[in-house]
Amino acid sequence: MPQDTKKTSLALALVSGISAFAVLAGPANALTLMDFLKGGPGKSRAADNGVPGVTTVAPTEKALADPEPLPKVSGPRYYTYKADASRAVQTAGFAAASATDATRLIAQAKVSAPSAIASALEAYYSKNAAPLWVSGGD
Repeated sequence: MPQDTKKTSLALALVSGISAFAVLAGPANALTLMDFLKGGPGKSRAADNGVPGVTTVAPTEKALADPEPLPKVSGPRYYTYKADASRAVQTAGFAAASATDATRLIAQAKVSAPSAIASALEAYYSKNAAPLWVSGGD
């Protein structure tokens, strides 16, 4: 029997040591960078950063409630670009037949423009008006 008491007392001592070590161990936490920057563990910022002598009132639930629902968001819409229909401008009558300068080449030009612009060009040049030239940045 003396061996049984030795084993029992040894087991009891081992269990007592482990339980004492477990009880004395602190919580498992570490100092983080933010704790270090804020002044170390255990220090907390003051809850009130207001002006001294001025009391602030916490907003009520009604003030914090959303006054209106948020608008619905729809998916994207894709529109295909359609250019204005263009037609050939009749340039045959644009230049005088006796013209010897560069304006005689206007009659040979192949130009296409939207219908309204083509009609305006044909109406202007059908009167044998002088060609419109932009010069000097005008």
